[in-house]
Amino acid sequence: MSYSALQPSNPPTLHHSTTPFFFSFLELDSLQLGCLIFCALLIGVAKSGFAGGIGILVTPLLAVVMDASMALGLLLPLLFSADIFNFYHYWKQWEKSSLVMVVPGSVLGVVLGWPLLHHLKNSGGDTDYLAKAIGVTALVFGLVTLYKDLKGKLDLPFRPDAWHGLLAGATAGMISTIAHQGGLITQMYLLPQRLSPQAFVASTTVIYFAINLSKFPIYLAEGVLDLNRTLYAAALIPIVFGGSLIGKYLNKKLSPEFFTKIIIVFVMLTAVKLLWG
Repeated sequence: MSYSALQPSNPPTLHHSTTPFFFSFLELDSLQLGCLIFCALLIGVAKSGFAGGIGILVTPLLAVVMDASMALGLLLPLLFSADIFNFYHYWKQWEKSSLVMVVPGSVLGVVLGWPLLHHLKNSGGDTDYLAKAIGVTALVFGLVTLYKDLKGKLDLPFRPDAWHGLLAGATAGMISTIAHQGGLITQMYLLPQRLSPQAFVASTTVIYFAINLSKFPIYLAEGVLDLNRTLYAAALIPIVFGGSLIGKYLNKKLSPEFFTKIIIVFVMLTAVKLLWG
């Protein structure tokens, strides 16, 4: 009997993942991993204070290349880590009077957003309605950001009172629960109060620390976040920190306004892709 006769007629084929071994347990391909790393960098850059509007690109961009539920789950630990970094730089520089109503309102908004998240996540069938909701949010916020950028300011018809803080917090919390967005809502509440730059960033950090912390149990309950996704995101936290250093460098070298215009173009494109792609 020849040696070739002893060989199996259909030898097994070895499949090699294109994703680095450390990340292979979540089964992301190279494009998805690359987008996630890029989003981690953008989160760090945005939280550094450079062209803060770029944060609205993160969720829709990631939702284009993967399931929207997975995108939300992977981004939450990264956003939360950025809040912690900001606490280090702006500890106790927040304006307490500005947070009395907006922080409880934001936590309430997260709770109110839970049923909407559940509905969008579970009622789509072949259509990812959660991705569609992210696309709508990105499109609206992108248009408002563009308007604000072209006008040089966002005209506000009133000076917010305490109850406006409750409303702004609740709205931001609901939007953030389904799309990790809502920064423009809190800006509309905080900007008329004429806070110092340090107090403004510190106050925003407190609000989103409360929002993101409140989302953890809801995301776990809905299966948006699990141990694998948490570990995966935790491995990318150093990239968020690196993005914050890049943002500080860019603050000295580039115009945030020009950079924001470029980002808004990508926001519009990703929103259109999510809605009609």
